[in-house]
Parts: sequence; structure tokens; C-alpha cells
Amino acid sequence: MGHGSEAHLGANFEGGADLSAPVHRQMIVSGEMLKRFREDAPPDRTTDQKNREIDRVEKDLRNGTLPASLMAFLEAKGLDVDGETVTPVEGSHGRWRIGTSGVEVLVQEGEVHEGDEKESAGHERQLAVLTESSLLVALFFGFCAAMLGISGFESSANFVEEQEPGVFPKTLRNMWIAVSILNPSMAFLTLAVLPVEEVGFHKDHLLAHLGDVTAGGWLKLLISVDAALVLSGAVLTSYVGVTGLVHRMTLDRCLPQFLLKKNKRFGTTHRIIIAFFILAVSVLVVTDGALEALAGVYTLSFLSVMVLFAVGNMLLKVRRARLAGAQPERAPWIFVLIATAAAAAALTGIAVDKPDYFMVFLYYFIPALAVVMLMLWRVILLKSACLVIRYHSKWVAKFLGSISRGIDKKIDQINSQQVVFFTRGDKVDNLRRAVEYVRDNEQTKRIKVVTVVERQSEEPTKLEDDLKVLDDAYPQIDLEFVEMEGTFSPALIHRCSEEWNIPKNLMFIGSHGKNFKYDQASLGGVRLII
Repeated sequence: MGHGSEAHLGANFEGGADLSAPVHRQMIVSGEMLKRFREDAPPDRTTDQKNREIDRVEKDLRNGTLPASLMAFLEAKGLDVDGETVTPVEGSHGRWRIGTSGVEVLVQEGEVHEGDEKESAGHERQLAVLTESSLLVALFFGFCAAMLGISGFESSANFVEEQEPGVFPKTLRNMWIAVSILNPSMAFLTLAVLPVEEVGFHKDHLLAHLGDVTAGGWLKLLISVDAALVLSGAVLTSYVGVTGLVHRMTLDRCLPQFLLKKNKRFGTTHRIIIAFFILAVSVLVVTDGALEALAGVYTLSFLSVMVLFAVGNMLLKVRRARLAGAQPERAPWIFVLIATAAAAAALTGIAVDKPDYFMVFLYYFIPALAVVMLMLWRVILLKSACLVIRYHSKWVAKFLGSISRGIDKKIDQINSQQVVFFTRGDKVDNLRRAVEYVRDNEQTKRIKVVTVVERQSEEPTKLEDDLKVLDDAYPQIDLEFVEMEGTFSPALIHRCSEEWNIPKNLMFIGSHGKNFKYDQASLGGVRLII
């Protein structure tokens, strides 16, 4: 990369060995953002209009004056400049120190210079607000931002069931190898080619800019086309992943059932697709299409999922120890704890560093959580509504009698959904735990207890006697016993689901041991509950 690259590397890493040495963190500001702090300023629509605000700010800074719009912006961001003096920074072009608190402003140069005039040539200019920070703090927030570079791992859960046994660990390994090589290499290349102060100005198209600087316009075009293709694939993948996720959550009765309606012509769950499209467009509107804001919201969502993955792994170790012991791939406790701490720290760091993005994340997270909780508590809420109606006077009860009867009918409809529990019948305690799980976690009171035997017996079995005891102990639960001839297998599960019209995700089994010849993914969504 030549002597210029060595010069950039030396400048970028100058003083890097001193952990207490101050470093600068960048906040990129556009002319449109500054103009919002000017009274009676019309919105900018063209690049030239946006650049005029940057030109005006730069002119004031050259004259030793702190522009009012910039001062208002700094105050809005909670930055105390401790004075309004403007001092040029020696050895740096277009860089000024504001006050005495260490805040600096770096104005991006125009692409073409003609005397004292700068022509943007269609390029939007920006400025960077630089604030002093310790190296350790900067490294921490850099780590938080870098977590976006490993996004994609969260989608692995969508295709693990489609892979052959043993393939998924190899997939994760290959992704980690790619990330471990490509991400540091791109960061090193960036520091070798560009001064670190300029990186923020090109954050929306950094790789394309690197290609332009190192090889010319052809590489910039190639990278841009490649990025468009990759993002197009990511959009398609997101629709596939969200459709599968929402479909499964709806089958689990965590979301409204109307989402399951399929298009008669194409067989697609079009309501899920349309809802996700509206949701994605709304995020774009709320963030004004700012790529940094979109990336921030996406990173918060991604890190939340990764934290939940780690927590889920720990719950499996604690609550399903026998199942965990039967799996060939296991993550040691120390690795799970480190991963949880790292993801949680990154999530906290981004929320603290970018509170605006965190608020946008909450705007969507809280309503989504409310819908799920409403679905889980709907029977309790409906019963409460009935009690309120019946509590009032007879006249009101008579007037609202049809509503009360409708609510009762809806409750009966919700509770009428039957679930299946497959058991070998060897432990009555497992049956008790299964009944209590359904009572406490499922919105139904009907359980079909199924045992699969090689040959049916005409005499009552111990399992039937145990179920009679449980039926007396839990009168609110309707237990139905079914004994089937055959062999427990994915094919039998599919046949039962079709014959009884019960989704596979409403069929339960206990944790199986090492001798179980089927992996959990092959059972088609059957859930482990004990």
C-alpha cells in the first residue's frame, strides 16, 4: 500500500500504547441536522442546500465565531463547551477547538477547490464533533458498535432444523472464521488508507470509498453492486425468517390467530408478510431513513436476541439437564457466561451511548411485548371482564348479557384446544409435572395422554390407574387416555397431528436420553416440557 499507507498507520496509532492518553470520539453532523436549530429555516431538499449550512458554519469558525446553530446542537447533545472561543488546531486543516473543554469541530473538505470556494460536485459535506475520551472508554464503545459486524448469527435458528446432524456446528465455525478474518482485515485496511478523522464522513459507504481511493471508480462500482445484491438477499432472508417466526408464535398462541390465514392462490401467509412490510416501512419513517439510526436499532435488536440465546442455553442446562447431556454439541458454562456478559455489555453500551436509538427500539419492543402478553393473559382478562359485567346491577347485566355470554363462549373456545402428551408411562411424577405445566402455561384444559406400545392390552394398565388418580387430583383438567400400537417416530407424530387436527407444536414429550434415536429437530416442532 506504499508510504502513504504507512504514514496513515503511524498517525492513526500514534500514542496508542498509553491507555490513559485522551482519544477523540466522533459525532457526525450534517447541514440538515444543524439547520433544525435555526429559527424559520426552511427544510433542505438538495445537496447544495444542505452544504450551504456547512459552508456558513465553516465561514463563522474561520472568523473565530461559534455559530448559533452549532452551539444549540452541542447543548441539545449535552456537551458543555465551557466558553465560546474558537481556536484553530495547529497542523490540522479545517479543525477548530471550541472553548476549553476539549470539544473540537472538524469540517469535511469539498471535493473540488477553486480558490477559497468549495464546490461539492454533488457530494454532501458534513462536520464532525470530536469529544475527548479515554482509550479504554473508546475501546468499549468501539466494541459495542463492532457487534453489528457479526449480525447474521441470530438467523441460524431459522435453518438449523433443515440441516443434517452435525452440519450446524460446521456452519457456525465457518461463519466465525469468515468474521475473524474479514472484519479485522477491513478495519486494518481502513486505518492504512484513510486518516482516522475521515472515517466517520464515509460511514454510510466506507467500503465503496476505500475501493475508490485504492483502485478507482471501477472497484467502487463493483463493491456497490455487490452490496446491493447482498442487501437484497438479506431482505428476502428477513421475510422468510420473520414469516417462519411469526407463524410459529401464532401456532403457539402467542399472537392473534388471524395471522395464520393463507392466500388461496399462492399458499402464503400474506398477512404476516404485509404486517412485516408495514413495520419495516414505519421504522424507516421514524428514523428519517438515517442509516446510522437504522443500524443502531438493528444492533439493539440483534444483541437482545443474542442475550436471549445465551439465557435460553443456561435454562436448558438447568431445567433440561438430561436433554443437554444427550446432545453431542455442548457449550461449557464458562463460555456461555462470557457470551452473555459480552452481549449484555454491548447492549447496555449502545443504549447508553445512543439513547435516541434505544427509545426507537422501545417504541417497537414494548407494543410487541404487550401484544404477546395480552395473548398469554387473554383468558384471565376475559374472565375479569365477565366479573366486572356481572358485578353491576341486574339492569346493566341484562343489557350486557349478550356481551357476557359472548365472552364466556370465547373463553370456552380458547380452552377447548386439546394438547397431546406422549409418555412411556413409567413415572407418575412425570405425568403430574406435565399436567401442571399445561395448567400453568397453556390456555387449555384438555390433555390427550398418548402412549405408544407394540401390542395393546385388554386389561387396565398402571398408566390408566395413574391417570385416574391425576384426574381426581386435578378436576379442572380434562384428561383423555389413548393407547396406540406402533413405534414412536416422526411419521407417527405427523399422522396423529393430521387425524386429530392438533398442531405439532401443541404436542409435548419429556426430555429424552442418549438412546433416543431421533433428534429433536426431526420431530417437527414437538415441544419438550419436562
